[in-house]
Amino acid sequence: MDDSQHITYSRNVFIPITNICRNNCGYCGFQSGEPYLIGPERAREIMKEGLNQGAVEALFTFGEQPQENRVFQNKLRQHGYDSFTNLLIDIFKSAIEMGLLPHTNPGCIPKKQFKELAEYNASMGLMLETTASLPIHTHSPGKEPEKRLELLRYAGEQKIPFTTGILVGIGEKIEDRIESLREIQRIHDIYGHIQEVILQGHSKHPSSNTDLPSAGQKEVLKTVRKADSILDGPKIQVPPNLHPDIKKLVRAGVRDIGGLSTTKDHINPEAGWPSISMIKEQLKTTGYKLKLRPPIHQRYIDWGWYPPRLEDNLRRFK
Repeated sequence: MDDSQHITYSRNVFIPITNICRNNCGYCGFQSGEPYLIGPERAREIMKEGLNQGAVEALFTFGEQPQENRVFQNKLRQHGYDSFTNLLIDIFKSAIEMGLLPHTNPGCIPKKQFKELAEYNASMGLMLETTASLPIHTHSPGKEPEKRLELLRYAGEQKIPFTTGILVGIGEKIEDRIESLREIQRIHDIYGHIQEVILQGHSKHPSSNTDLPSAGQKEVLKTVRKADSILDGPKIQVPPNLHPDIKKLVRAGVRDIGGLSTTKDHINPEAGWPSISMIKEQLKTTGYKLKLRPPIHQRYIDWGWYPPRLEDNLRRFK
């Protein structure tokens, strides 16, 4: 059975480095609670727990450019660092030494920092979210569409295997979703680096600051079908904890379900992960089988689009 007959997924351990962020998106629940910063020692503990449960990927997320915040700067110094990049690199090195493959979603950051982090990652990600200028992003400087598109292009120039995507139901129109998907495809046509496009319906958090309702299954399925007619090369991905009817999603065009984490989804903590056995049961009548993958897709491994320091960790996927 070739890869075209598989629905792929990654087994990851989710490490949310900090919830401090310069953006203030109305739909976000990630910034709720006390501000925190995870240091190298705690990160190693989380990664060890993930390895014991079969993780192959270390998924790193954090608020965008938290170093602009004075509270964050104080916490950084408490861990013995004066540079957020240096703290991250030390944690990445630990992940690699433990046999994990890092994947980082850093937000919209300067290109120099992005390139430094990429040297320790199998792949990286940045949600485009939308090409439309929306009221919900008024207080979020990092959500300006052109800034995010510029970083998507830069990742292509640097030959970094990349994950991006759009949000459904944050005030955009269906025409905005179509244009966002077309822009992603245009960039991929030039550079060939976009391995997955996530289609994620807005999920209303108890702590969010918006009256927008959660996106229904009907809207998500409609967007998947549009994406299937637009995207050529990148796989369509939908998070199975937010959109659990995998059978319908696969029939609409989904070919990847992202990371099934050994920890909770720290971005959407109220949404539990389905079990692998449950997913396999849903796939029985679709003609597809579930297949584990690393955070970098096979064609990029074959092309050598990864840092040399990851060679040993990738060996079992070659």
